[in-house]
Amino acid sequence: MTLTRFWNKVKESPSGCWEWTGCLNKEGCYGVFWHNHKSYVAHRFLYESINGAVPEGFELDHLCKNKKCVNPNHLEVVTRRVNALRGKVGHRTGEIQKAKTHCRRGHPYDEANTYFHANGARGCRLCREIARNKWRQNHEVSN
Repeated sequence: MTLTRFWNKVKESPSGCWEWTGCLNKEGCYGVFWHNHKSYVAHRFLYESINGAVPEGFELDHLCKNKKCVNPNHLEVVTRRVNALRGKVGHRTGEIQKAKTHCRRGHPYDEANTYFHANGARGCRLCREIARNKWRQNHEVSN
């Protein structure tokens, strides 16, 4: 009965998305499905019905970028950070950061002064050296 009610609110599109046609959340982005007197986000309800619970600290990313899509093949379990970086905000933030030519203290992001973190973020060698020197001064062993 529950899955019949669910599928009555799904329409397959030519793109392969299974679009939710039922109620949407208050932002108008994600489908909402009621089951056993509880509200669920529709794509998560179907994903977890098929694959089991999404682990604590993770969420589902719509690889198709269609927030009304409930197709489990279009969803990937990722961290919130990864999901945000893949989204519009993360993409825009990345563009802003890449456009910067100097660090916040005014040192240039050039070949000699730039290093890269494991996550791809840039760092300023001069600022790192200043921070190291300051740490050393604060942690010198008294003789």
